[in-house]
Amino acid sequence: MVLLIVLGALLLFSFVLTAGGAMAYLAYRLIKHLHTHERSGIDKWVQEARQHFTSMKLADNDDSEISGVFIERETNSKIKNVDGSPHYSS
Repeated sequence: MVLLIVLGALLLFSFVLTAGGAMAYLAYRLIKHLHTHERSGIDKWVQEARQHFTSMKLADNDDSEISGVFIERETNSKIKNVDGSPHYSS
């Protein structure tokens, strides 16, 4: 029971520390934008903050089976490979 309490307290502390760090970073960037761009810095800061929280990059995974394969679907249920050879789908 003591171990669970300690782990829960550490988890709560880490959430608070992470949120505080994120808020400090955002405040720092706001100050930098306001210093550089004055009033228009707020708009630039909002765009930057949205980009930080909404953009997710997919990891490059070269070992996937479909790596480098591009296909184009035609209207008559044929699939055209990159090299131009037709492949009929079932």
